[in-house]
This record gives sequence, structure tokens and C-alpha cells, in this order.
Amino acid sequence: MFEIITKPKNSLFSKEDINKAKSLNPKELEDFTEQKSIAILSNIQRVSEKIEEAERLTREADNVKRDWTDYIPPVFPFLRGDSKTEKRSKLNTQAIALHNEAIGEMNNLIQESIRFTTCSALFGLRMIETMSAMMVGGFESTDGNLIQLTKEGKKHANAIIQQAENFLSHQEKMKRQDEEQDEQIQSNKKSIWELQKRLEEQDKIDENQTAQIEHNRKLIKDLEQELDEKDILDESQSKDIKSNQESIAKLQEESQKLQEKINQLESQVHKGKYGLFISIGVTILAVVAIVLNFVIKT
Repeated sequence: MFEIITKPKNSLFSKEDINKAKSLNPKELEDFTEQKSIAILSNIQRVSEKIEEAERLTREADNVKRDWTDYIPPVFPFLRGDSKTEKRSKLNTQAIALHNEAIGEMNNLIQESIRFTTCSALFGLRMIETMSAMMVGGFESTDGNLIQLTKEGKKHANAIIQQAENFLSHQEKMKRQDEEQDEQIQSNKKSIWELQKRLEEQDKIDENQTAQIEHNRKLIKDLEQELDEKDILDESQSKDIKSNQESIAKLQEESQKLQEKINQLESQVHKGKYGLFISIGVTILAVVAIVLNFVIKT
């Protein structure tokens, strides 16, 4: 954003200077920024003096007046000097040429200085501090002379400082955005971790529920099997009860018949000589009938 596309001629700063500005320790950086600030401001002052000279020539052209040679007749051209118009034209031509040359140099100087002072945030900050102090208090040139920037020079130096400040402001904004993005990323990571944890806990709950469901299914299946077996047992017992009831009814029927037979035999006991033996036999049959009846009920 702040770099120029083409490198100016007679560049003040090499690629090595830019790389060096990014890797100096604090003391080296202080000395380096002072050296480069002097180079920038010295050139600004030099070019500003050209601009001011061009403006002086322009004012001089505006103030050109006629002199006595303007009144010499044209027939004596060797006695005549430049006319007022010719003097003004020459002065304006010189002023324009000098002004254009100075503006071109100043544009290149400002662009290159901006490119250099914004090569890193830390270096840019140091350059702003150093150049601002030199603009107020002046600075000593390489030949030992104390230089105070002219109004024109301060105007162009302020342009460089303003661009450097814009660069630092942009860098600070980008830094805050990066920090906010980092915070958001960390927050998202935490949210994702918590979500994963909840999902893992939910998976465990689902596994436990699935195991409990399978256990309940097995219990239900076993219970159904027991109920089926009980139904079969009940059916078998019902058949046995029915069979016993039928056996008891039959036994009762047989007992009734036997009782009737006993009664008949008892009536005949009194009539025959075998009455005693018959009575004993009847008693034995009665006992057998009682035992059988007990066994069947059991």
C-alpha cells in the first residue's frame, strides 16, 4: 500500500538499508534513524530551496520594469538590451524549468522516504519521532552546519510524517483485527472442544441407554419365555387336574358299586355259613378302596 512501484533515480536508500532497518537492536536503530532522518531532511531542504528559488524568479518576472535601454530606437539594436517582455519571458522560463525539476525531485524523494520509513512499524515510529524533533529543533548536516527547515521544507517533511503515521495507524488496526481474530479463533476452539465433550458424554449416555434397553429386552424375552413355560405348565396341570377329577369320579362310581355289593353281601352273611369269611373280605375291600381314594387325591 505504501510502497512505490518504481524506484527513483539516485536513490537515498538501498535494499540493504531497508533490510537493515528491520533487524537492528534499539541502540543501532536510534543511530540509524538519526542518520537517515538527516539524509531525508537535508534533501528536502535542498529541493525546497530550488522551489523557493523558482518562486523568487517568478516574482522577479512579475516585477520586471522598463529601463533606459528600452527607449533606444530600434535602429540601434547593438545599444538595446532585452526588453521588459523578453526579460520576463526568460525569468519565467528559468522559474518553470527550476520548479519542474524541483517538484520531480521532491516527489521522488517523498515517495522513497515514505517507502523507507514504512518498511516496519517499529522503524516507522522511530523515524516519526526523530524527524519531528529535527523539524522543531533543527539538525546538524553532514558538513557540520545547523539547518532549520524552511516553511516549504516543513510542508514536505510533514507529508512524509503523515504518511508514516497513516501506515502505523493501519498497522495498529490490522494488529487489533488479528488479535480479535485470534481471540475469536480461541473462543471457537473452546466452543468446539466443549461441544465435542458434550457429544462424547451424550455418546456414553446413549451407549448406557442402549445397553439398558438390550438388558430390558433380554429380561422381557426371559419373562415371556417363563410365562410361556408357565402357560404350558398350567395347561399340563389343568389336564392332570381334569384327569384326576375324572379318576376320582370313576373311583367314586366304583366305590358306590362296591358299597352296594358290600350291602348285598352283608345281607347274605346272615343267611349262609360263609358269612364270616365274606364279612372279612368285604372289610378288606373297603380298606383298599379308602387307600386308593387317598392315593388318587394326592
